[in-house]
Amino acid sequence: MFKGTVHSCLLALLLTASAALAASSIGGVLDEARELAARNPAAALELLDRAIPGFESRAGAGPELARLLHLRAELLRGAGQFERARADIERYGELISPTGGPEAAGEVLYILGTLEAEQGRLGEALELFHEARQLVSQGGDANLQARVYNALGITLNFAGDQAGAREYFAQALEIARNAGEERLVATLLSNLAAVLTVLESPEAGIAHYREAITIAEQHGRTSFVALQRGLICEQLLALGELDEAERYCKEALPVLEATGQVRYLAGLLMVVGDLAAARGEPARALEHFERSLATAGGLAPSVEVQVLEKMAELHAAEGQWQPAAETYRRLFDQRARMRVQEREDLIRELEVASQLEHRDNEIEMLRLRGELQATKISQRNSMLLALLIGLGLAVLSALGAWRAYRDKARLQQRLAARNVELEDALERISDLARHDSLTGLLNRRALEEMGWQEIWRAKRMLSPLALIAADIDFFKQVNDAHGHVVGDEVLQQMAGRLRESFREVDLLARWGGEEFVLVLPDSRPEQAVDAIERLRAGLAARPFQTSIGPISLTMSFGVSEVRGDLDQAIGQADRAMYQAKQEGRDRIVVWAGG
Repeated sequence: MFKGTVHSCLLALLLTASAALAASSIGGVLDEARELAARNPAAALELLDRAIPGFESRAGAGPELARLLHLRAELLRGAGQFERARADIERYGELISPTGGPEAAGEVLYILGTLEAEQGRLGEALELFHEARQLVSQGGDANLQARVYNALGITLNFAGDQAGAREYFAQALEIARNAGEERLVATLLSNLAAVLTVLESPEAGIAHYREAITIAEQHGRTSFVALQRGLICEQLLALGELDEAERYCKEALPVLEATGQVRYLAGLLMVVGDLAAARGEPARALEHFERSLATAGGLAPSVEVQVLEKMAELHAAEGQWQPAAETYRRLFDQRARMRVQEREDLIRELEVASQLEHRDNEIEMLRLRGELQATKISQRNSMLLALLIGLGLAVLSALGAWRAYRDKARLQQRLAARNVELEDALERISDLARHDSLTGLLNRRALEEMGWQEIWRAKRMLSPLALIAADIDFFKQVNDAHGHVVGDEVLQQMAGRLRESFREVDLLARWGGEEFVLVLPDSRPEQAVDAIERLRAGLAARPFQTSIGPISLTMSFGVSEVRGDLDQAIGQADRAMYQAKQEGRDRIVVWAGG
């Protein structure tokens, strides 16, 4: 009996404790997670992953649960887990939207924009941030206003517009200082420092980083302080102050290793590798570069490209040709993956925009046509009713209603079928508008649009960009002797040869007639020449199979390096190609200036 009484008492105590925990656990978890996030984001994320599922089914937990989801989304973003972060923010928006008003909607747009920016989709990010700015600009939440301005500054900085970024950072800093938001002030000082190192000097950036450290230390922001020390290390390295730089990096590295913040740690390991290389320690530098790649693990593609470039150059400087070649291959593969993704995103955006514009116009026409048909049907029904009124109003009214219903149903079916046909036609039109109808290659307009995108990307990534102008030799004689049908067969097969000889990421376009223009990302003129030689070897080995028999043809090529102006590069390559024609055809000339 005593044993049973003890069990009953213990059970009662357990239930009482569980009830108390349930009443306060969300707030307690939130406080604990926030405190952990400042020094160990990985542990805070683990805590939230354990806690959130238990709260999602609780009645009345919406506002508190939203705060947990918001914090977890921020931690997931820092860990590079963008899809999970997006899901948490969308759920957060659903929970706060009934009572949150415009500022709540603005905050959701702001966080979604940060996810787009960190994945390199800067256009989408800017659009979301500007929408957020409009929603929060009239509100009283100074912290949110400053964060939105800060996000605009970060995105412009990524896009290479440091002057514009500085303006937004300065506005955000003023808002945060006036509101006494010291934690945010520290973050803004760090972001402003990043653009000042570019616009003014490393010393100007270091001064702001140190001020940010002073404020952050007062609030116990351990991982943030470590990040600032890593950034100072990078600037001191640029100034050649190696001993001082190493001291800052050594202070930052163990803290960031403990936090599990992938992007920051991968970047700092790259800087430590640079420091070792500057000290003449290539083996140690390569070790840190490899650690940086392993840490990034596909979550920080821009860091991976920079690290691979440094590793390849270091291998080459040490005379390690095989590792250098392998690293260059990894670099080209990584850039190709990024190019394909960027190009797919760009094409998807252009196609969607075009489809929406045409579809809106067509749908409006269909709507007006439907109204006209409805009017005609109404008029027809009125005439029928007037004609048949003498035969019995009740019966004929029912008959008229039935006929109107039947005609309307048929009209709706025809309109629905017409909408489907229009959608299919719009898809075909969008594709035809960007491709040459004979060869399937890009047309002139599409190459110009996408070529400028490649120039912008090459500037941002500091990567080379080559351009080729190519023309089939004596093609007019083929048309004159055998007709345009055979000429078209040759052009179609030539397009296939170009696809075989060049990469998926290269832009291949029929420029006009028998002339082609090619843009080669991440390639220097000498690499373009290598690709052309593969094409020339194929042309020499395999004649074109046409309806009148095999025809052997050659091409003349001009090569230029794109240095910021697409039209200029095309003109240079074109002149080089005509020089190849003048020198006897079937050859390559690289533009050498003049």
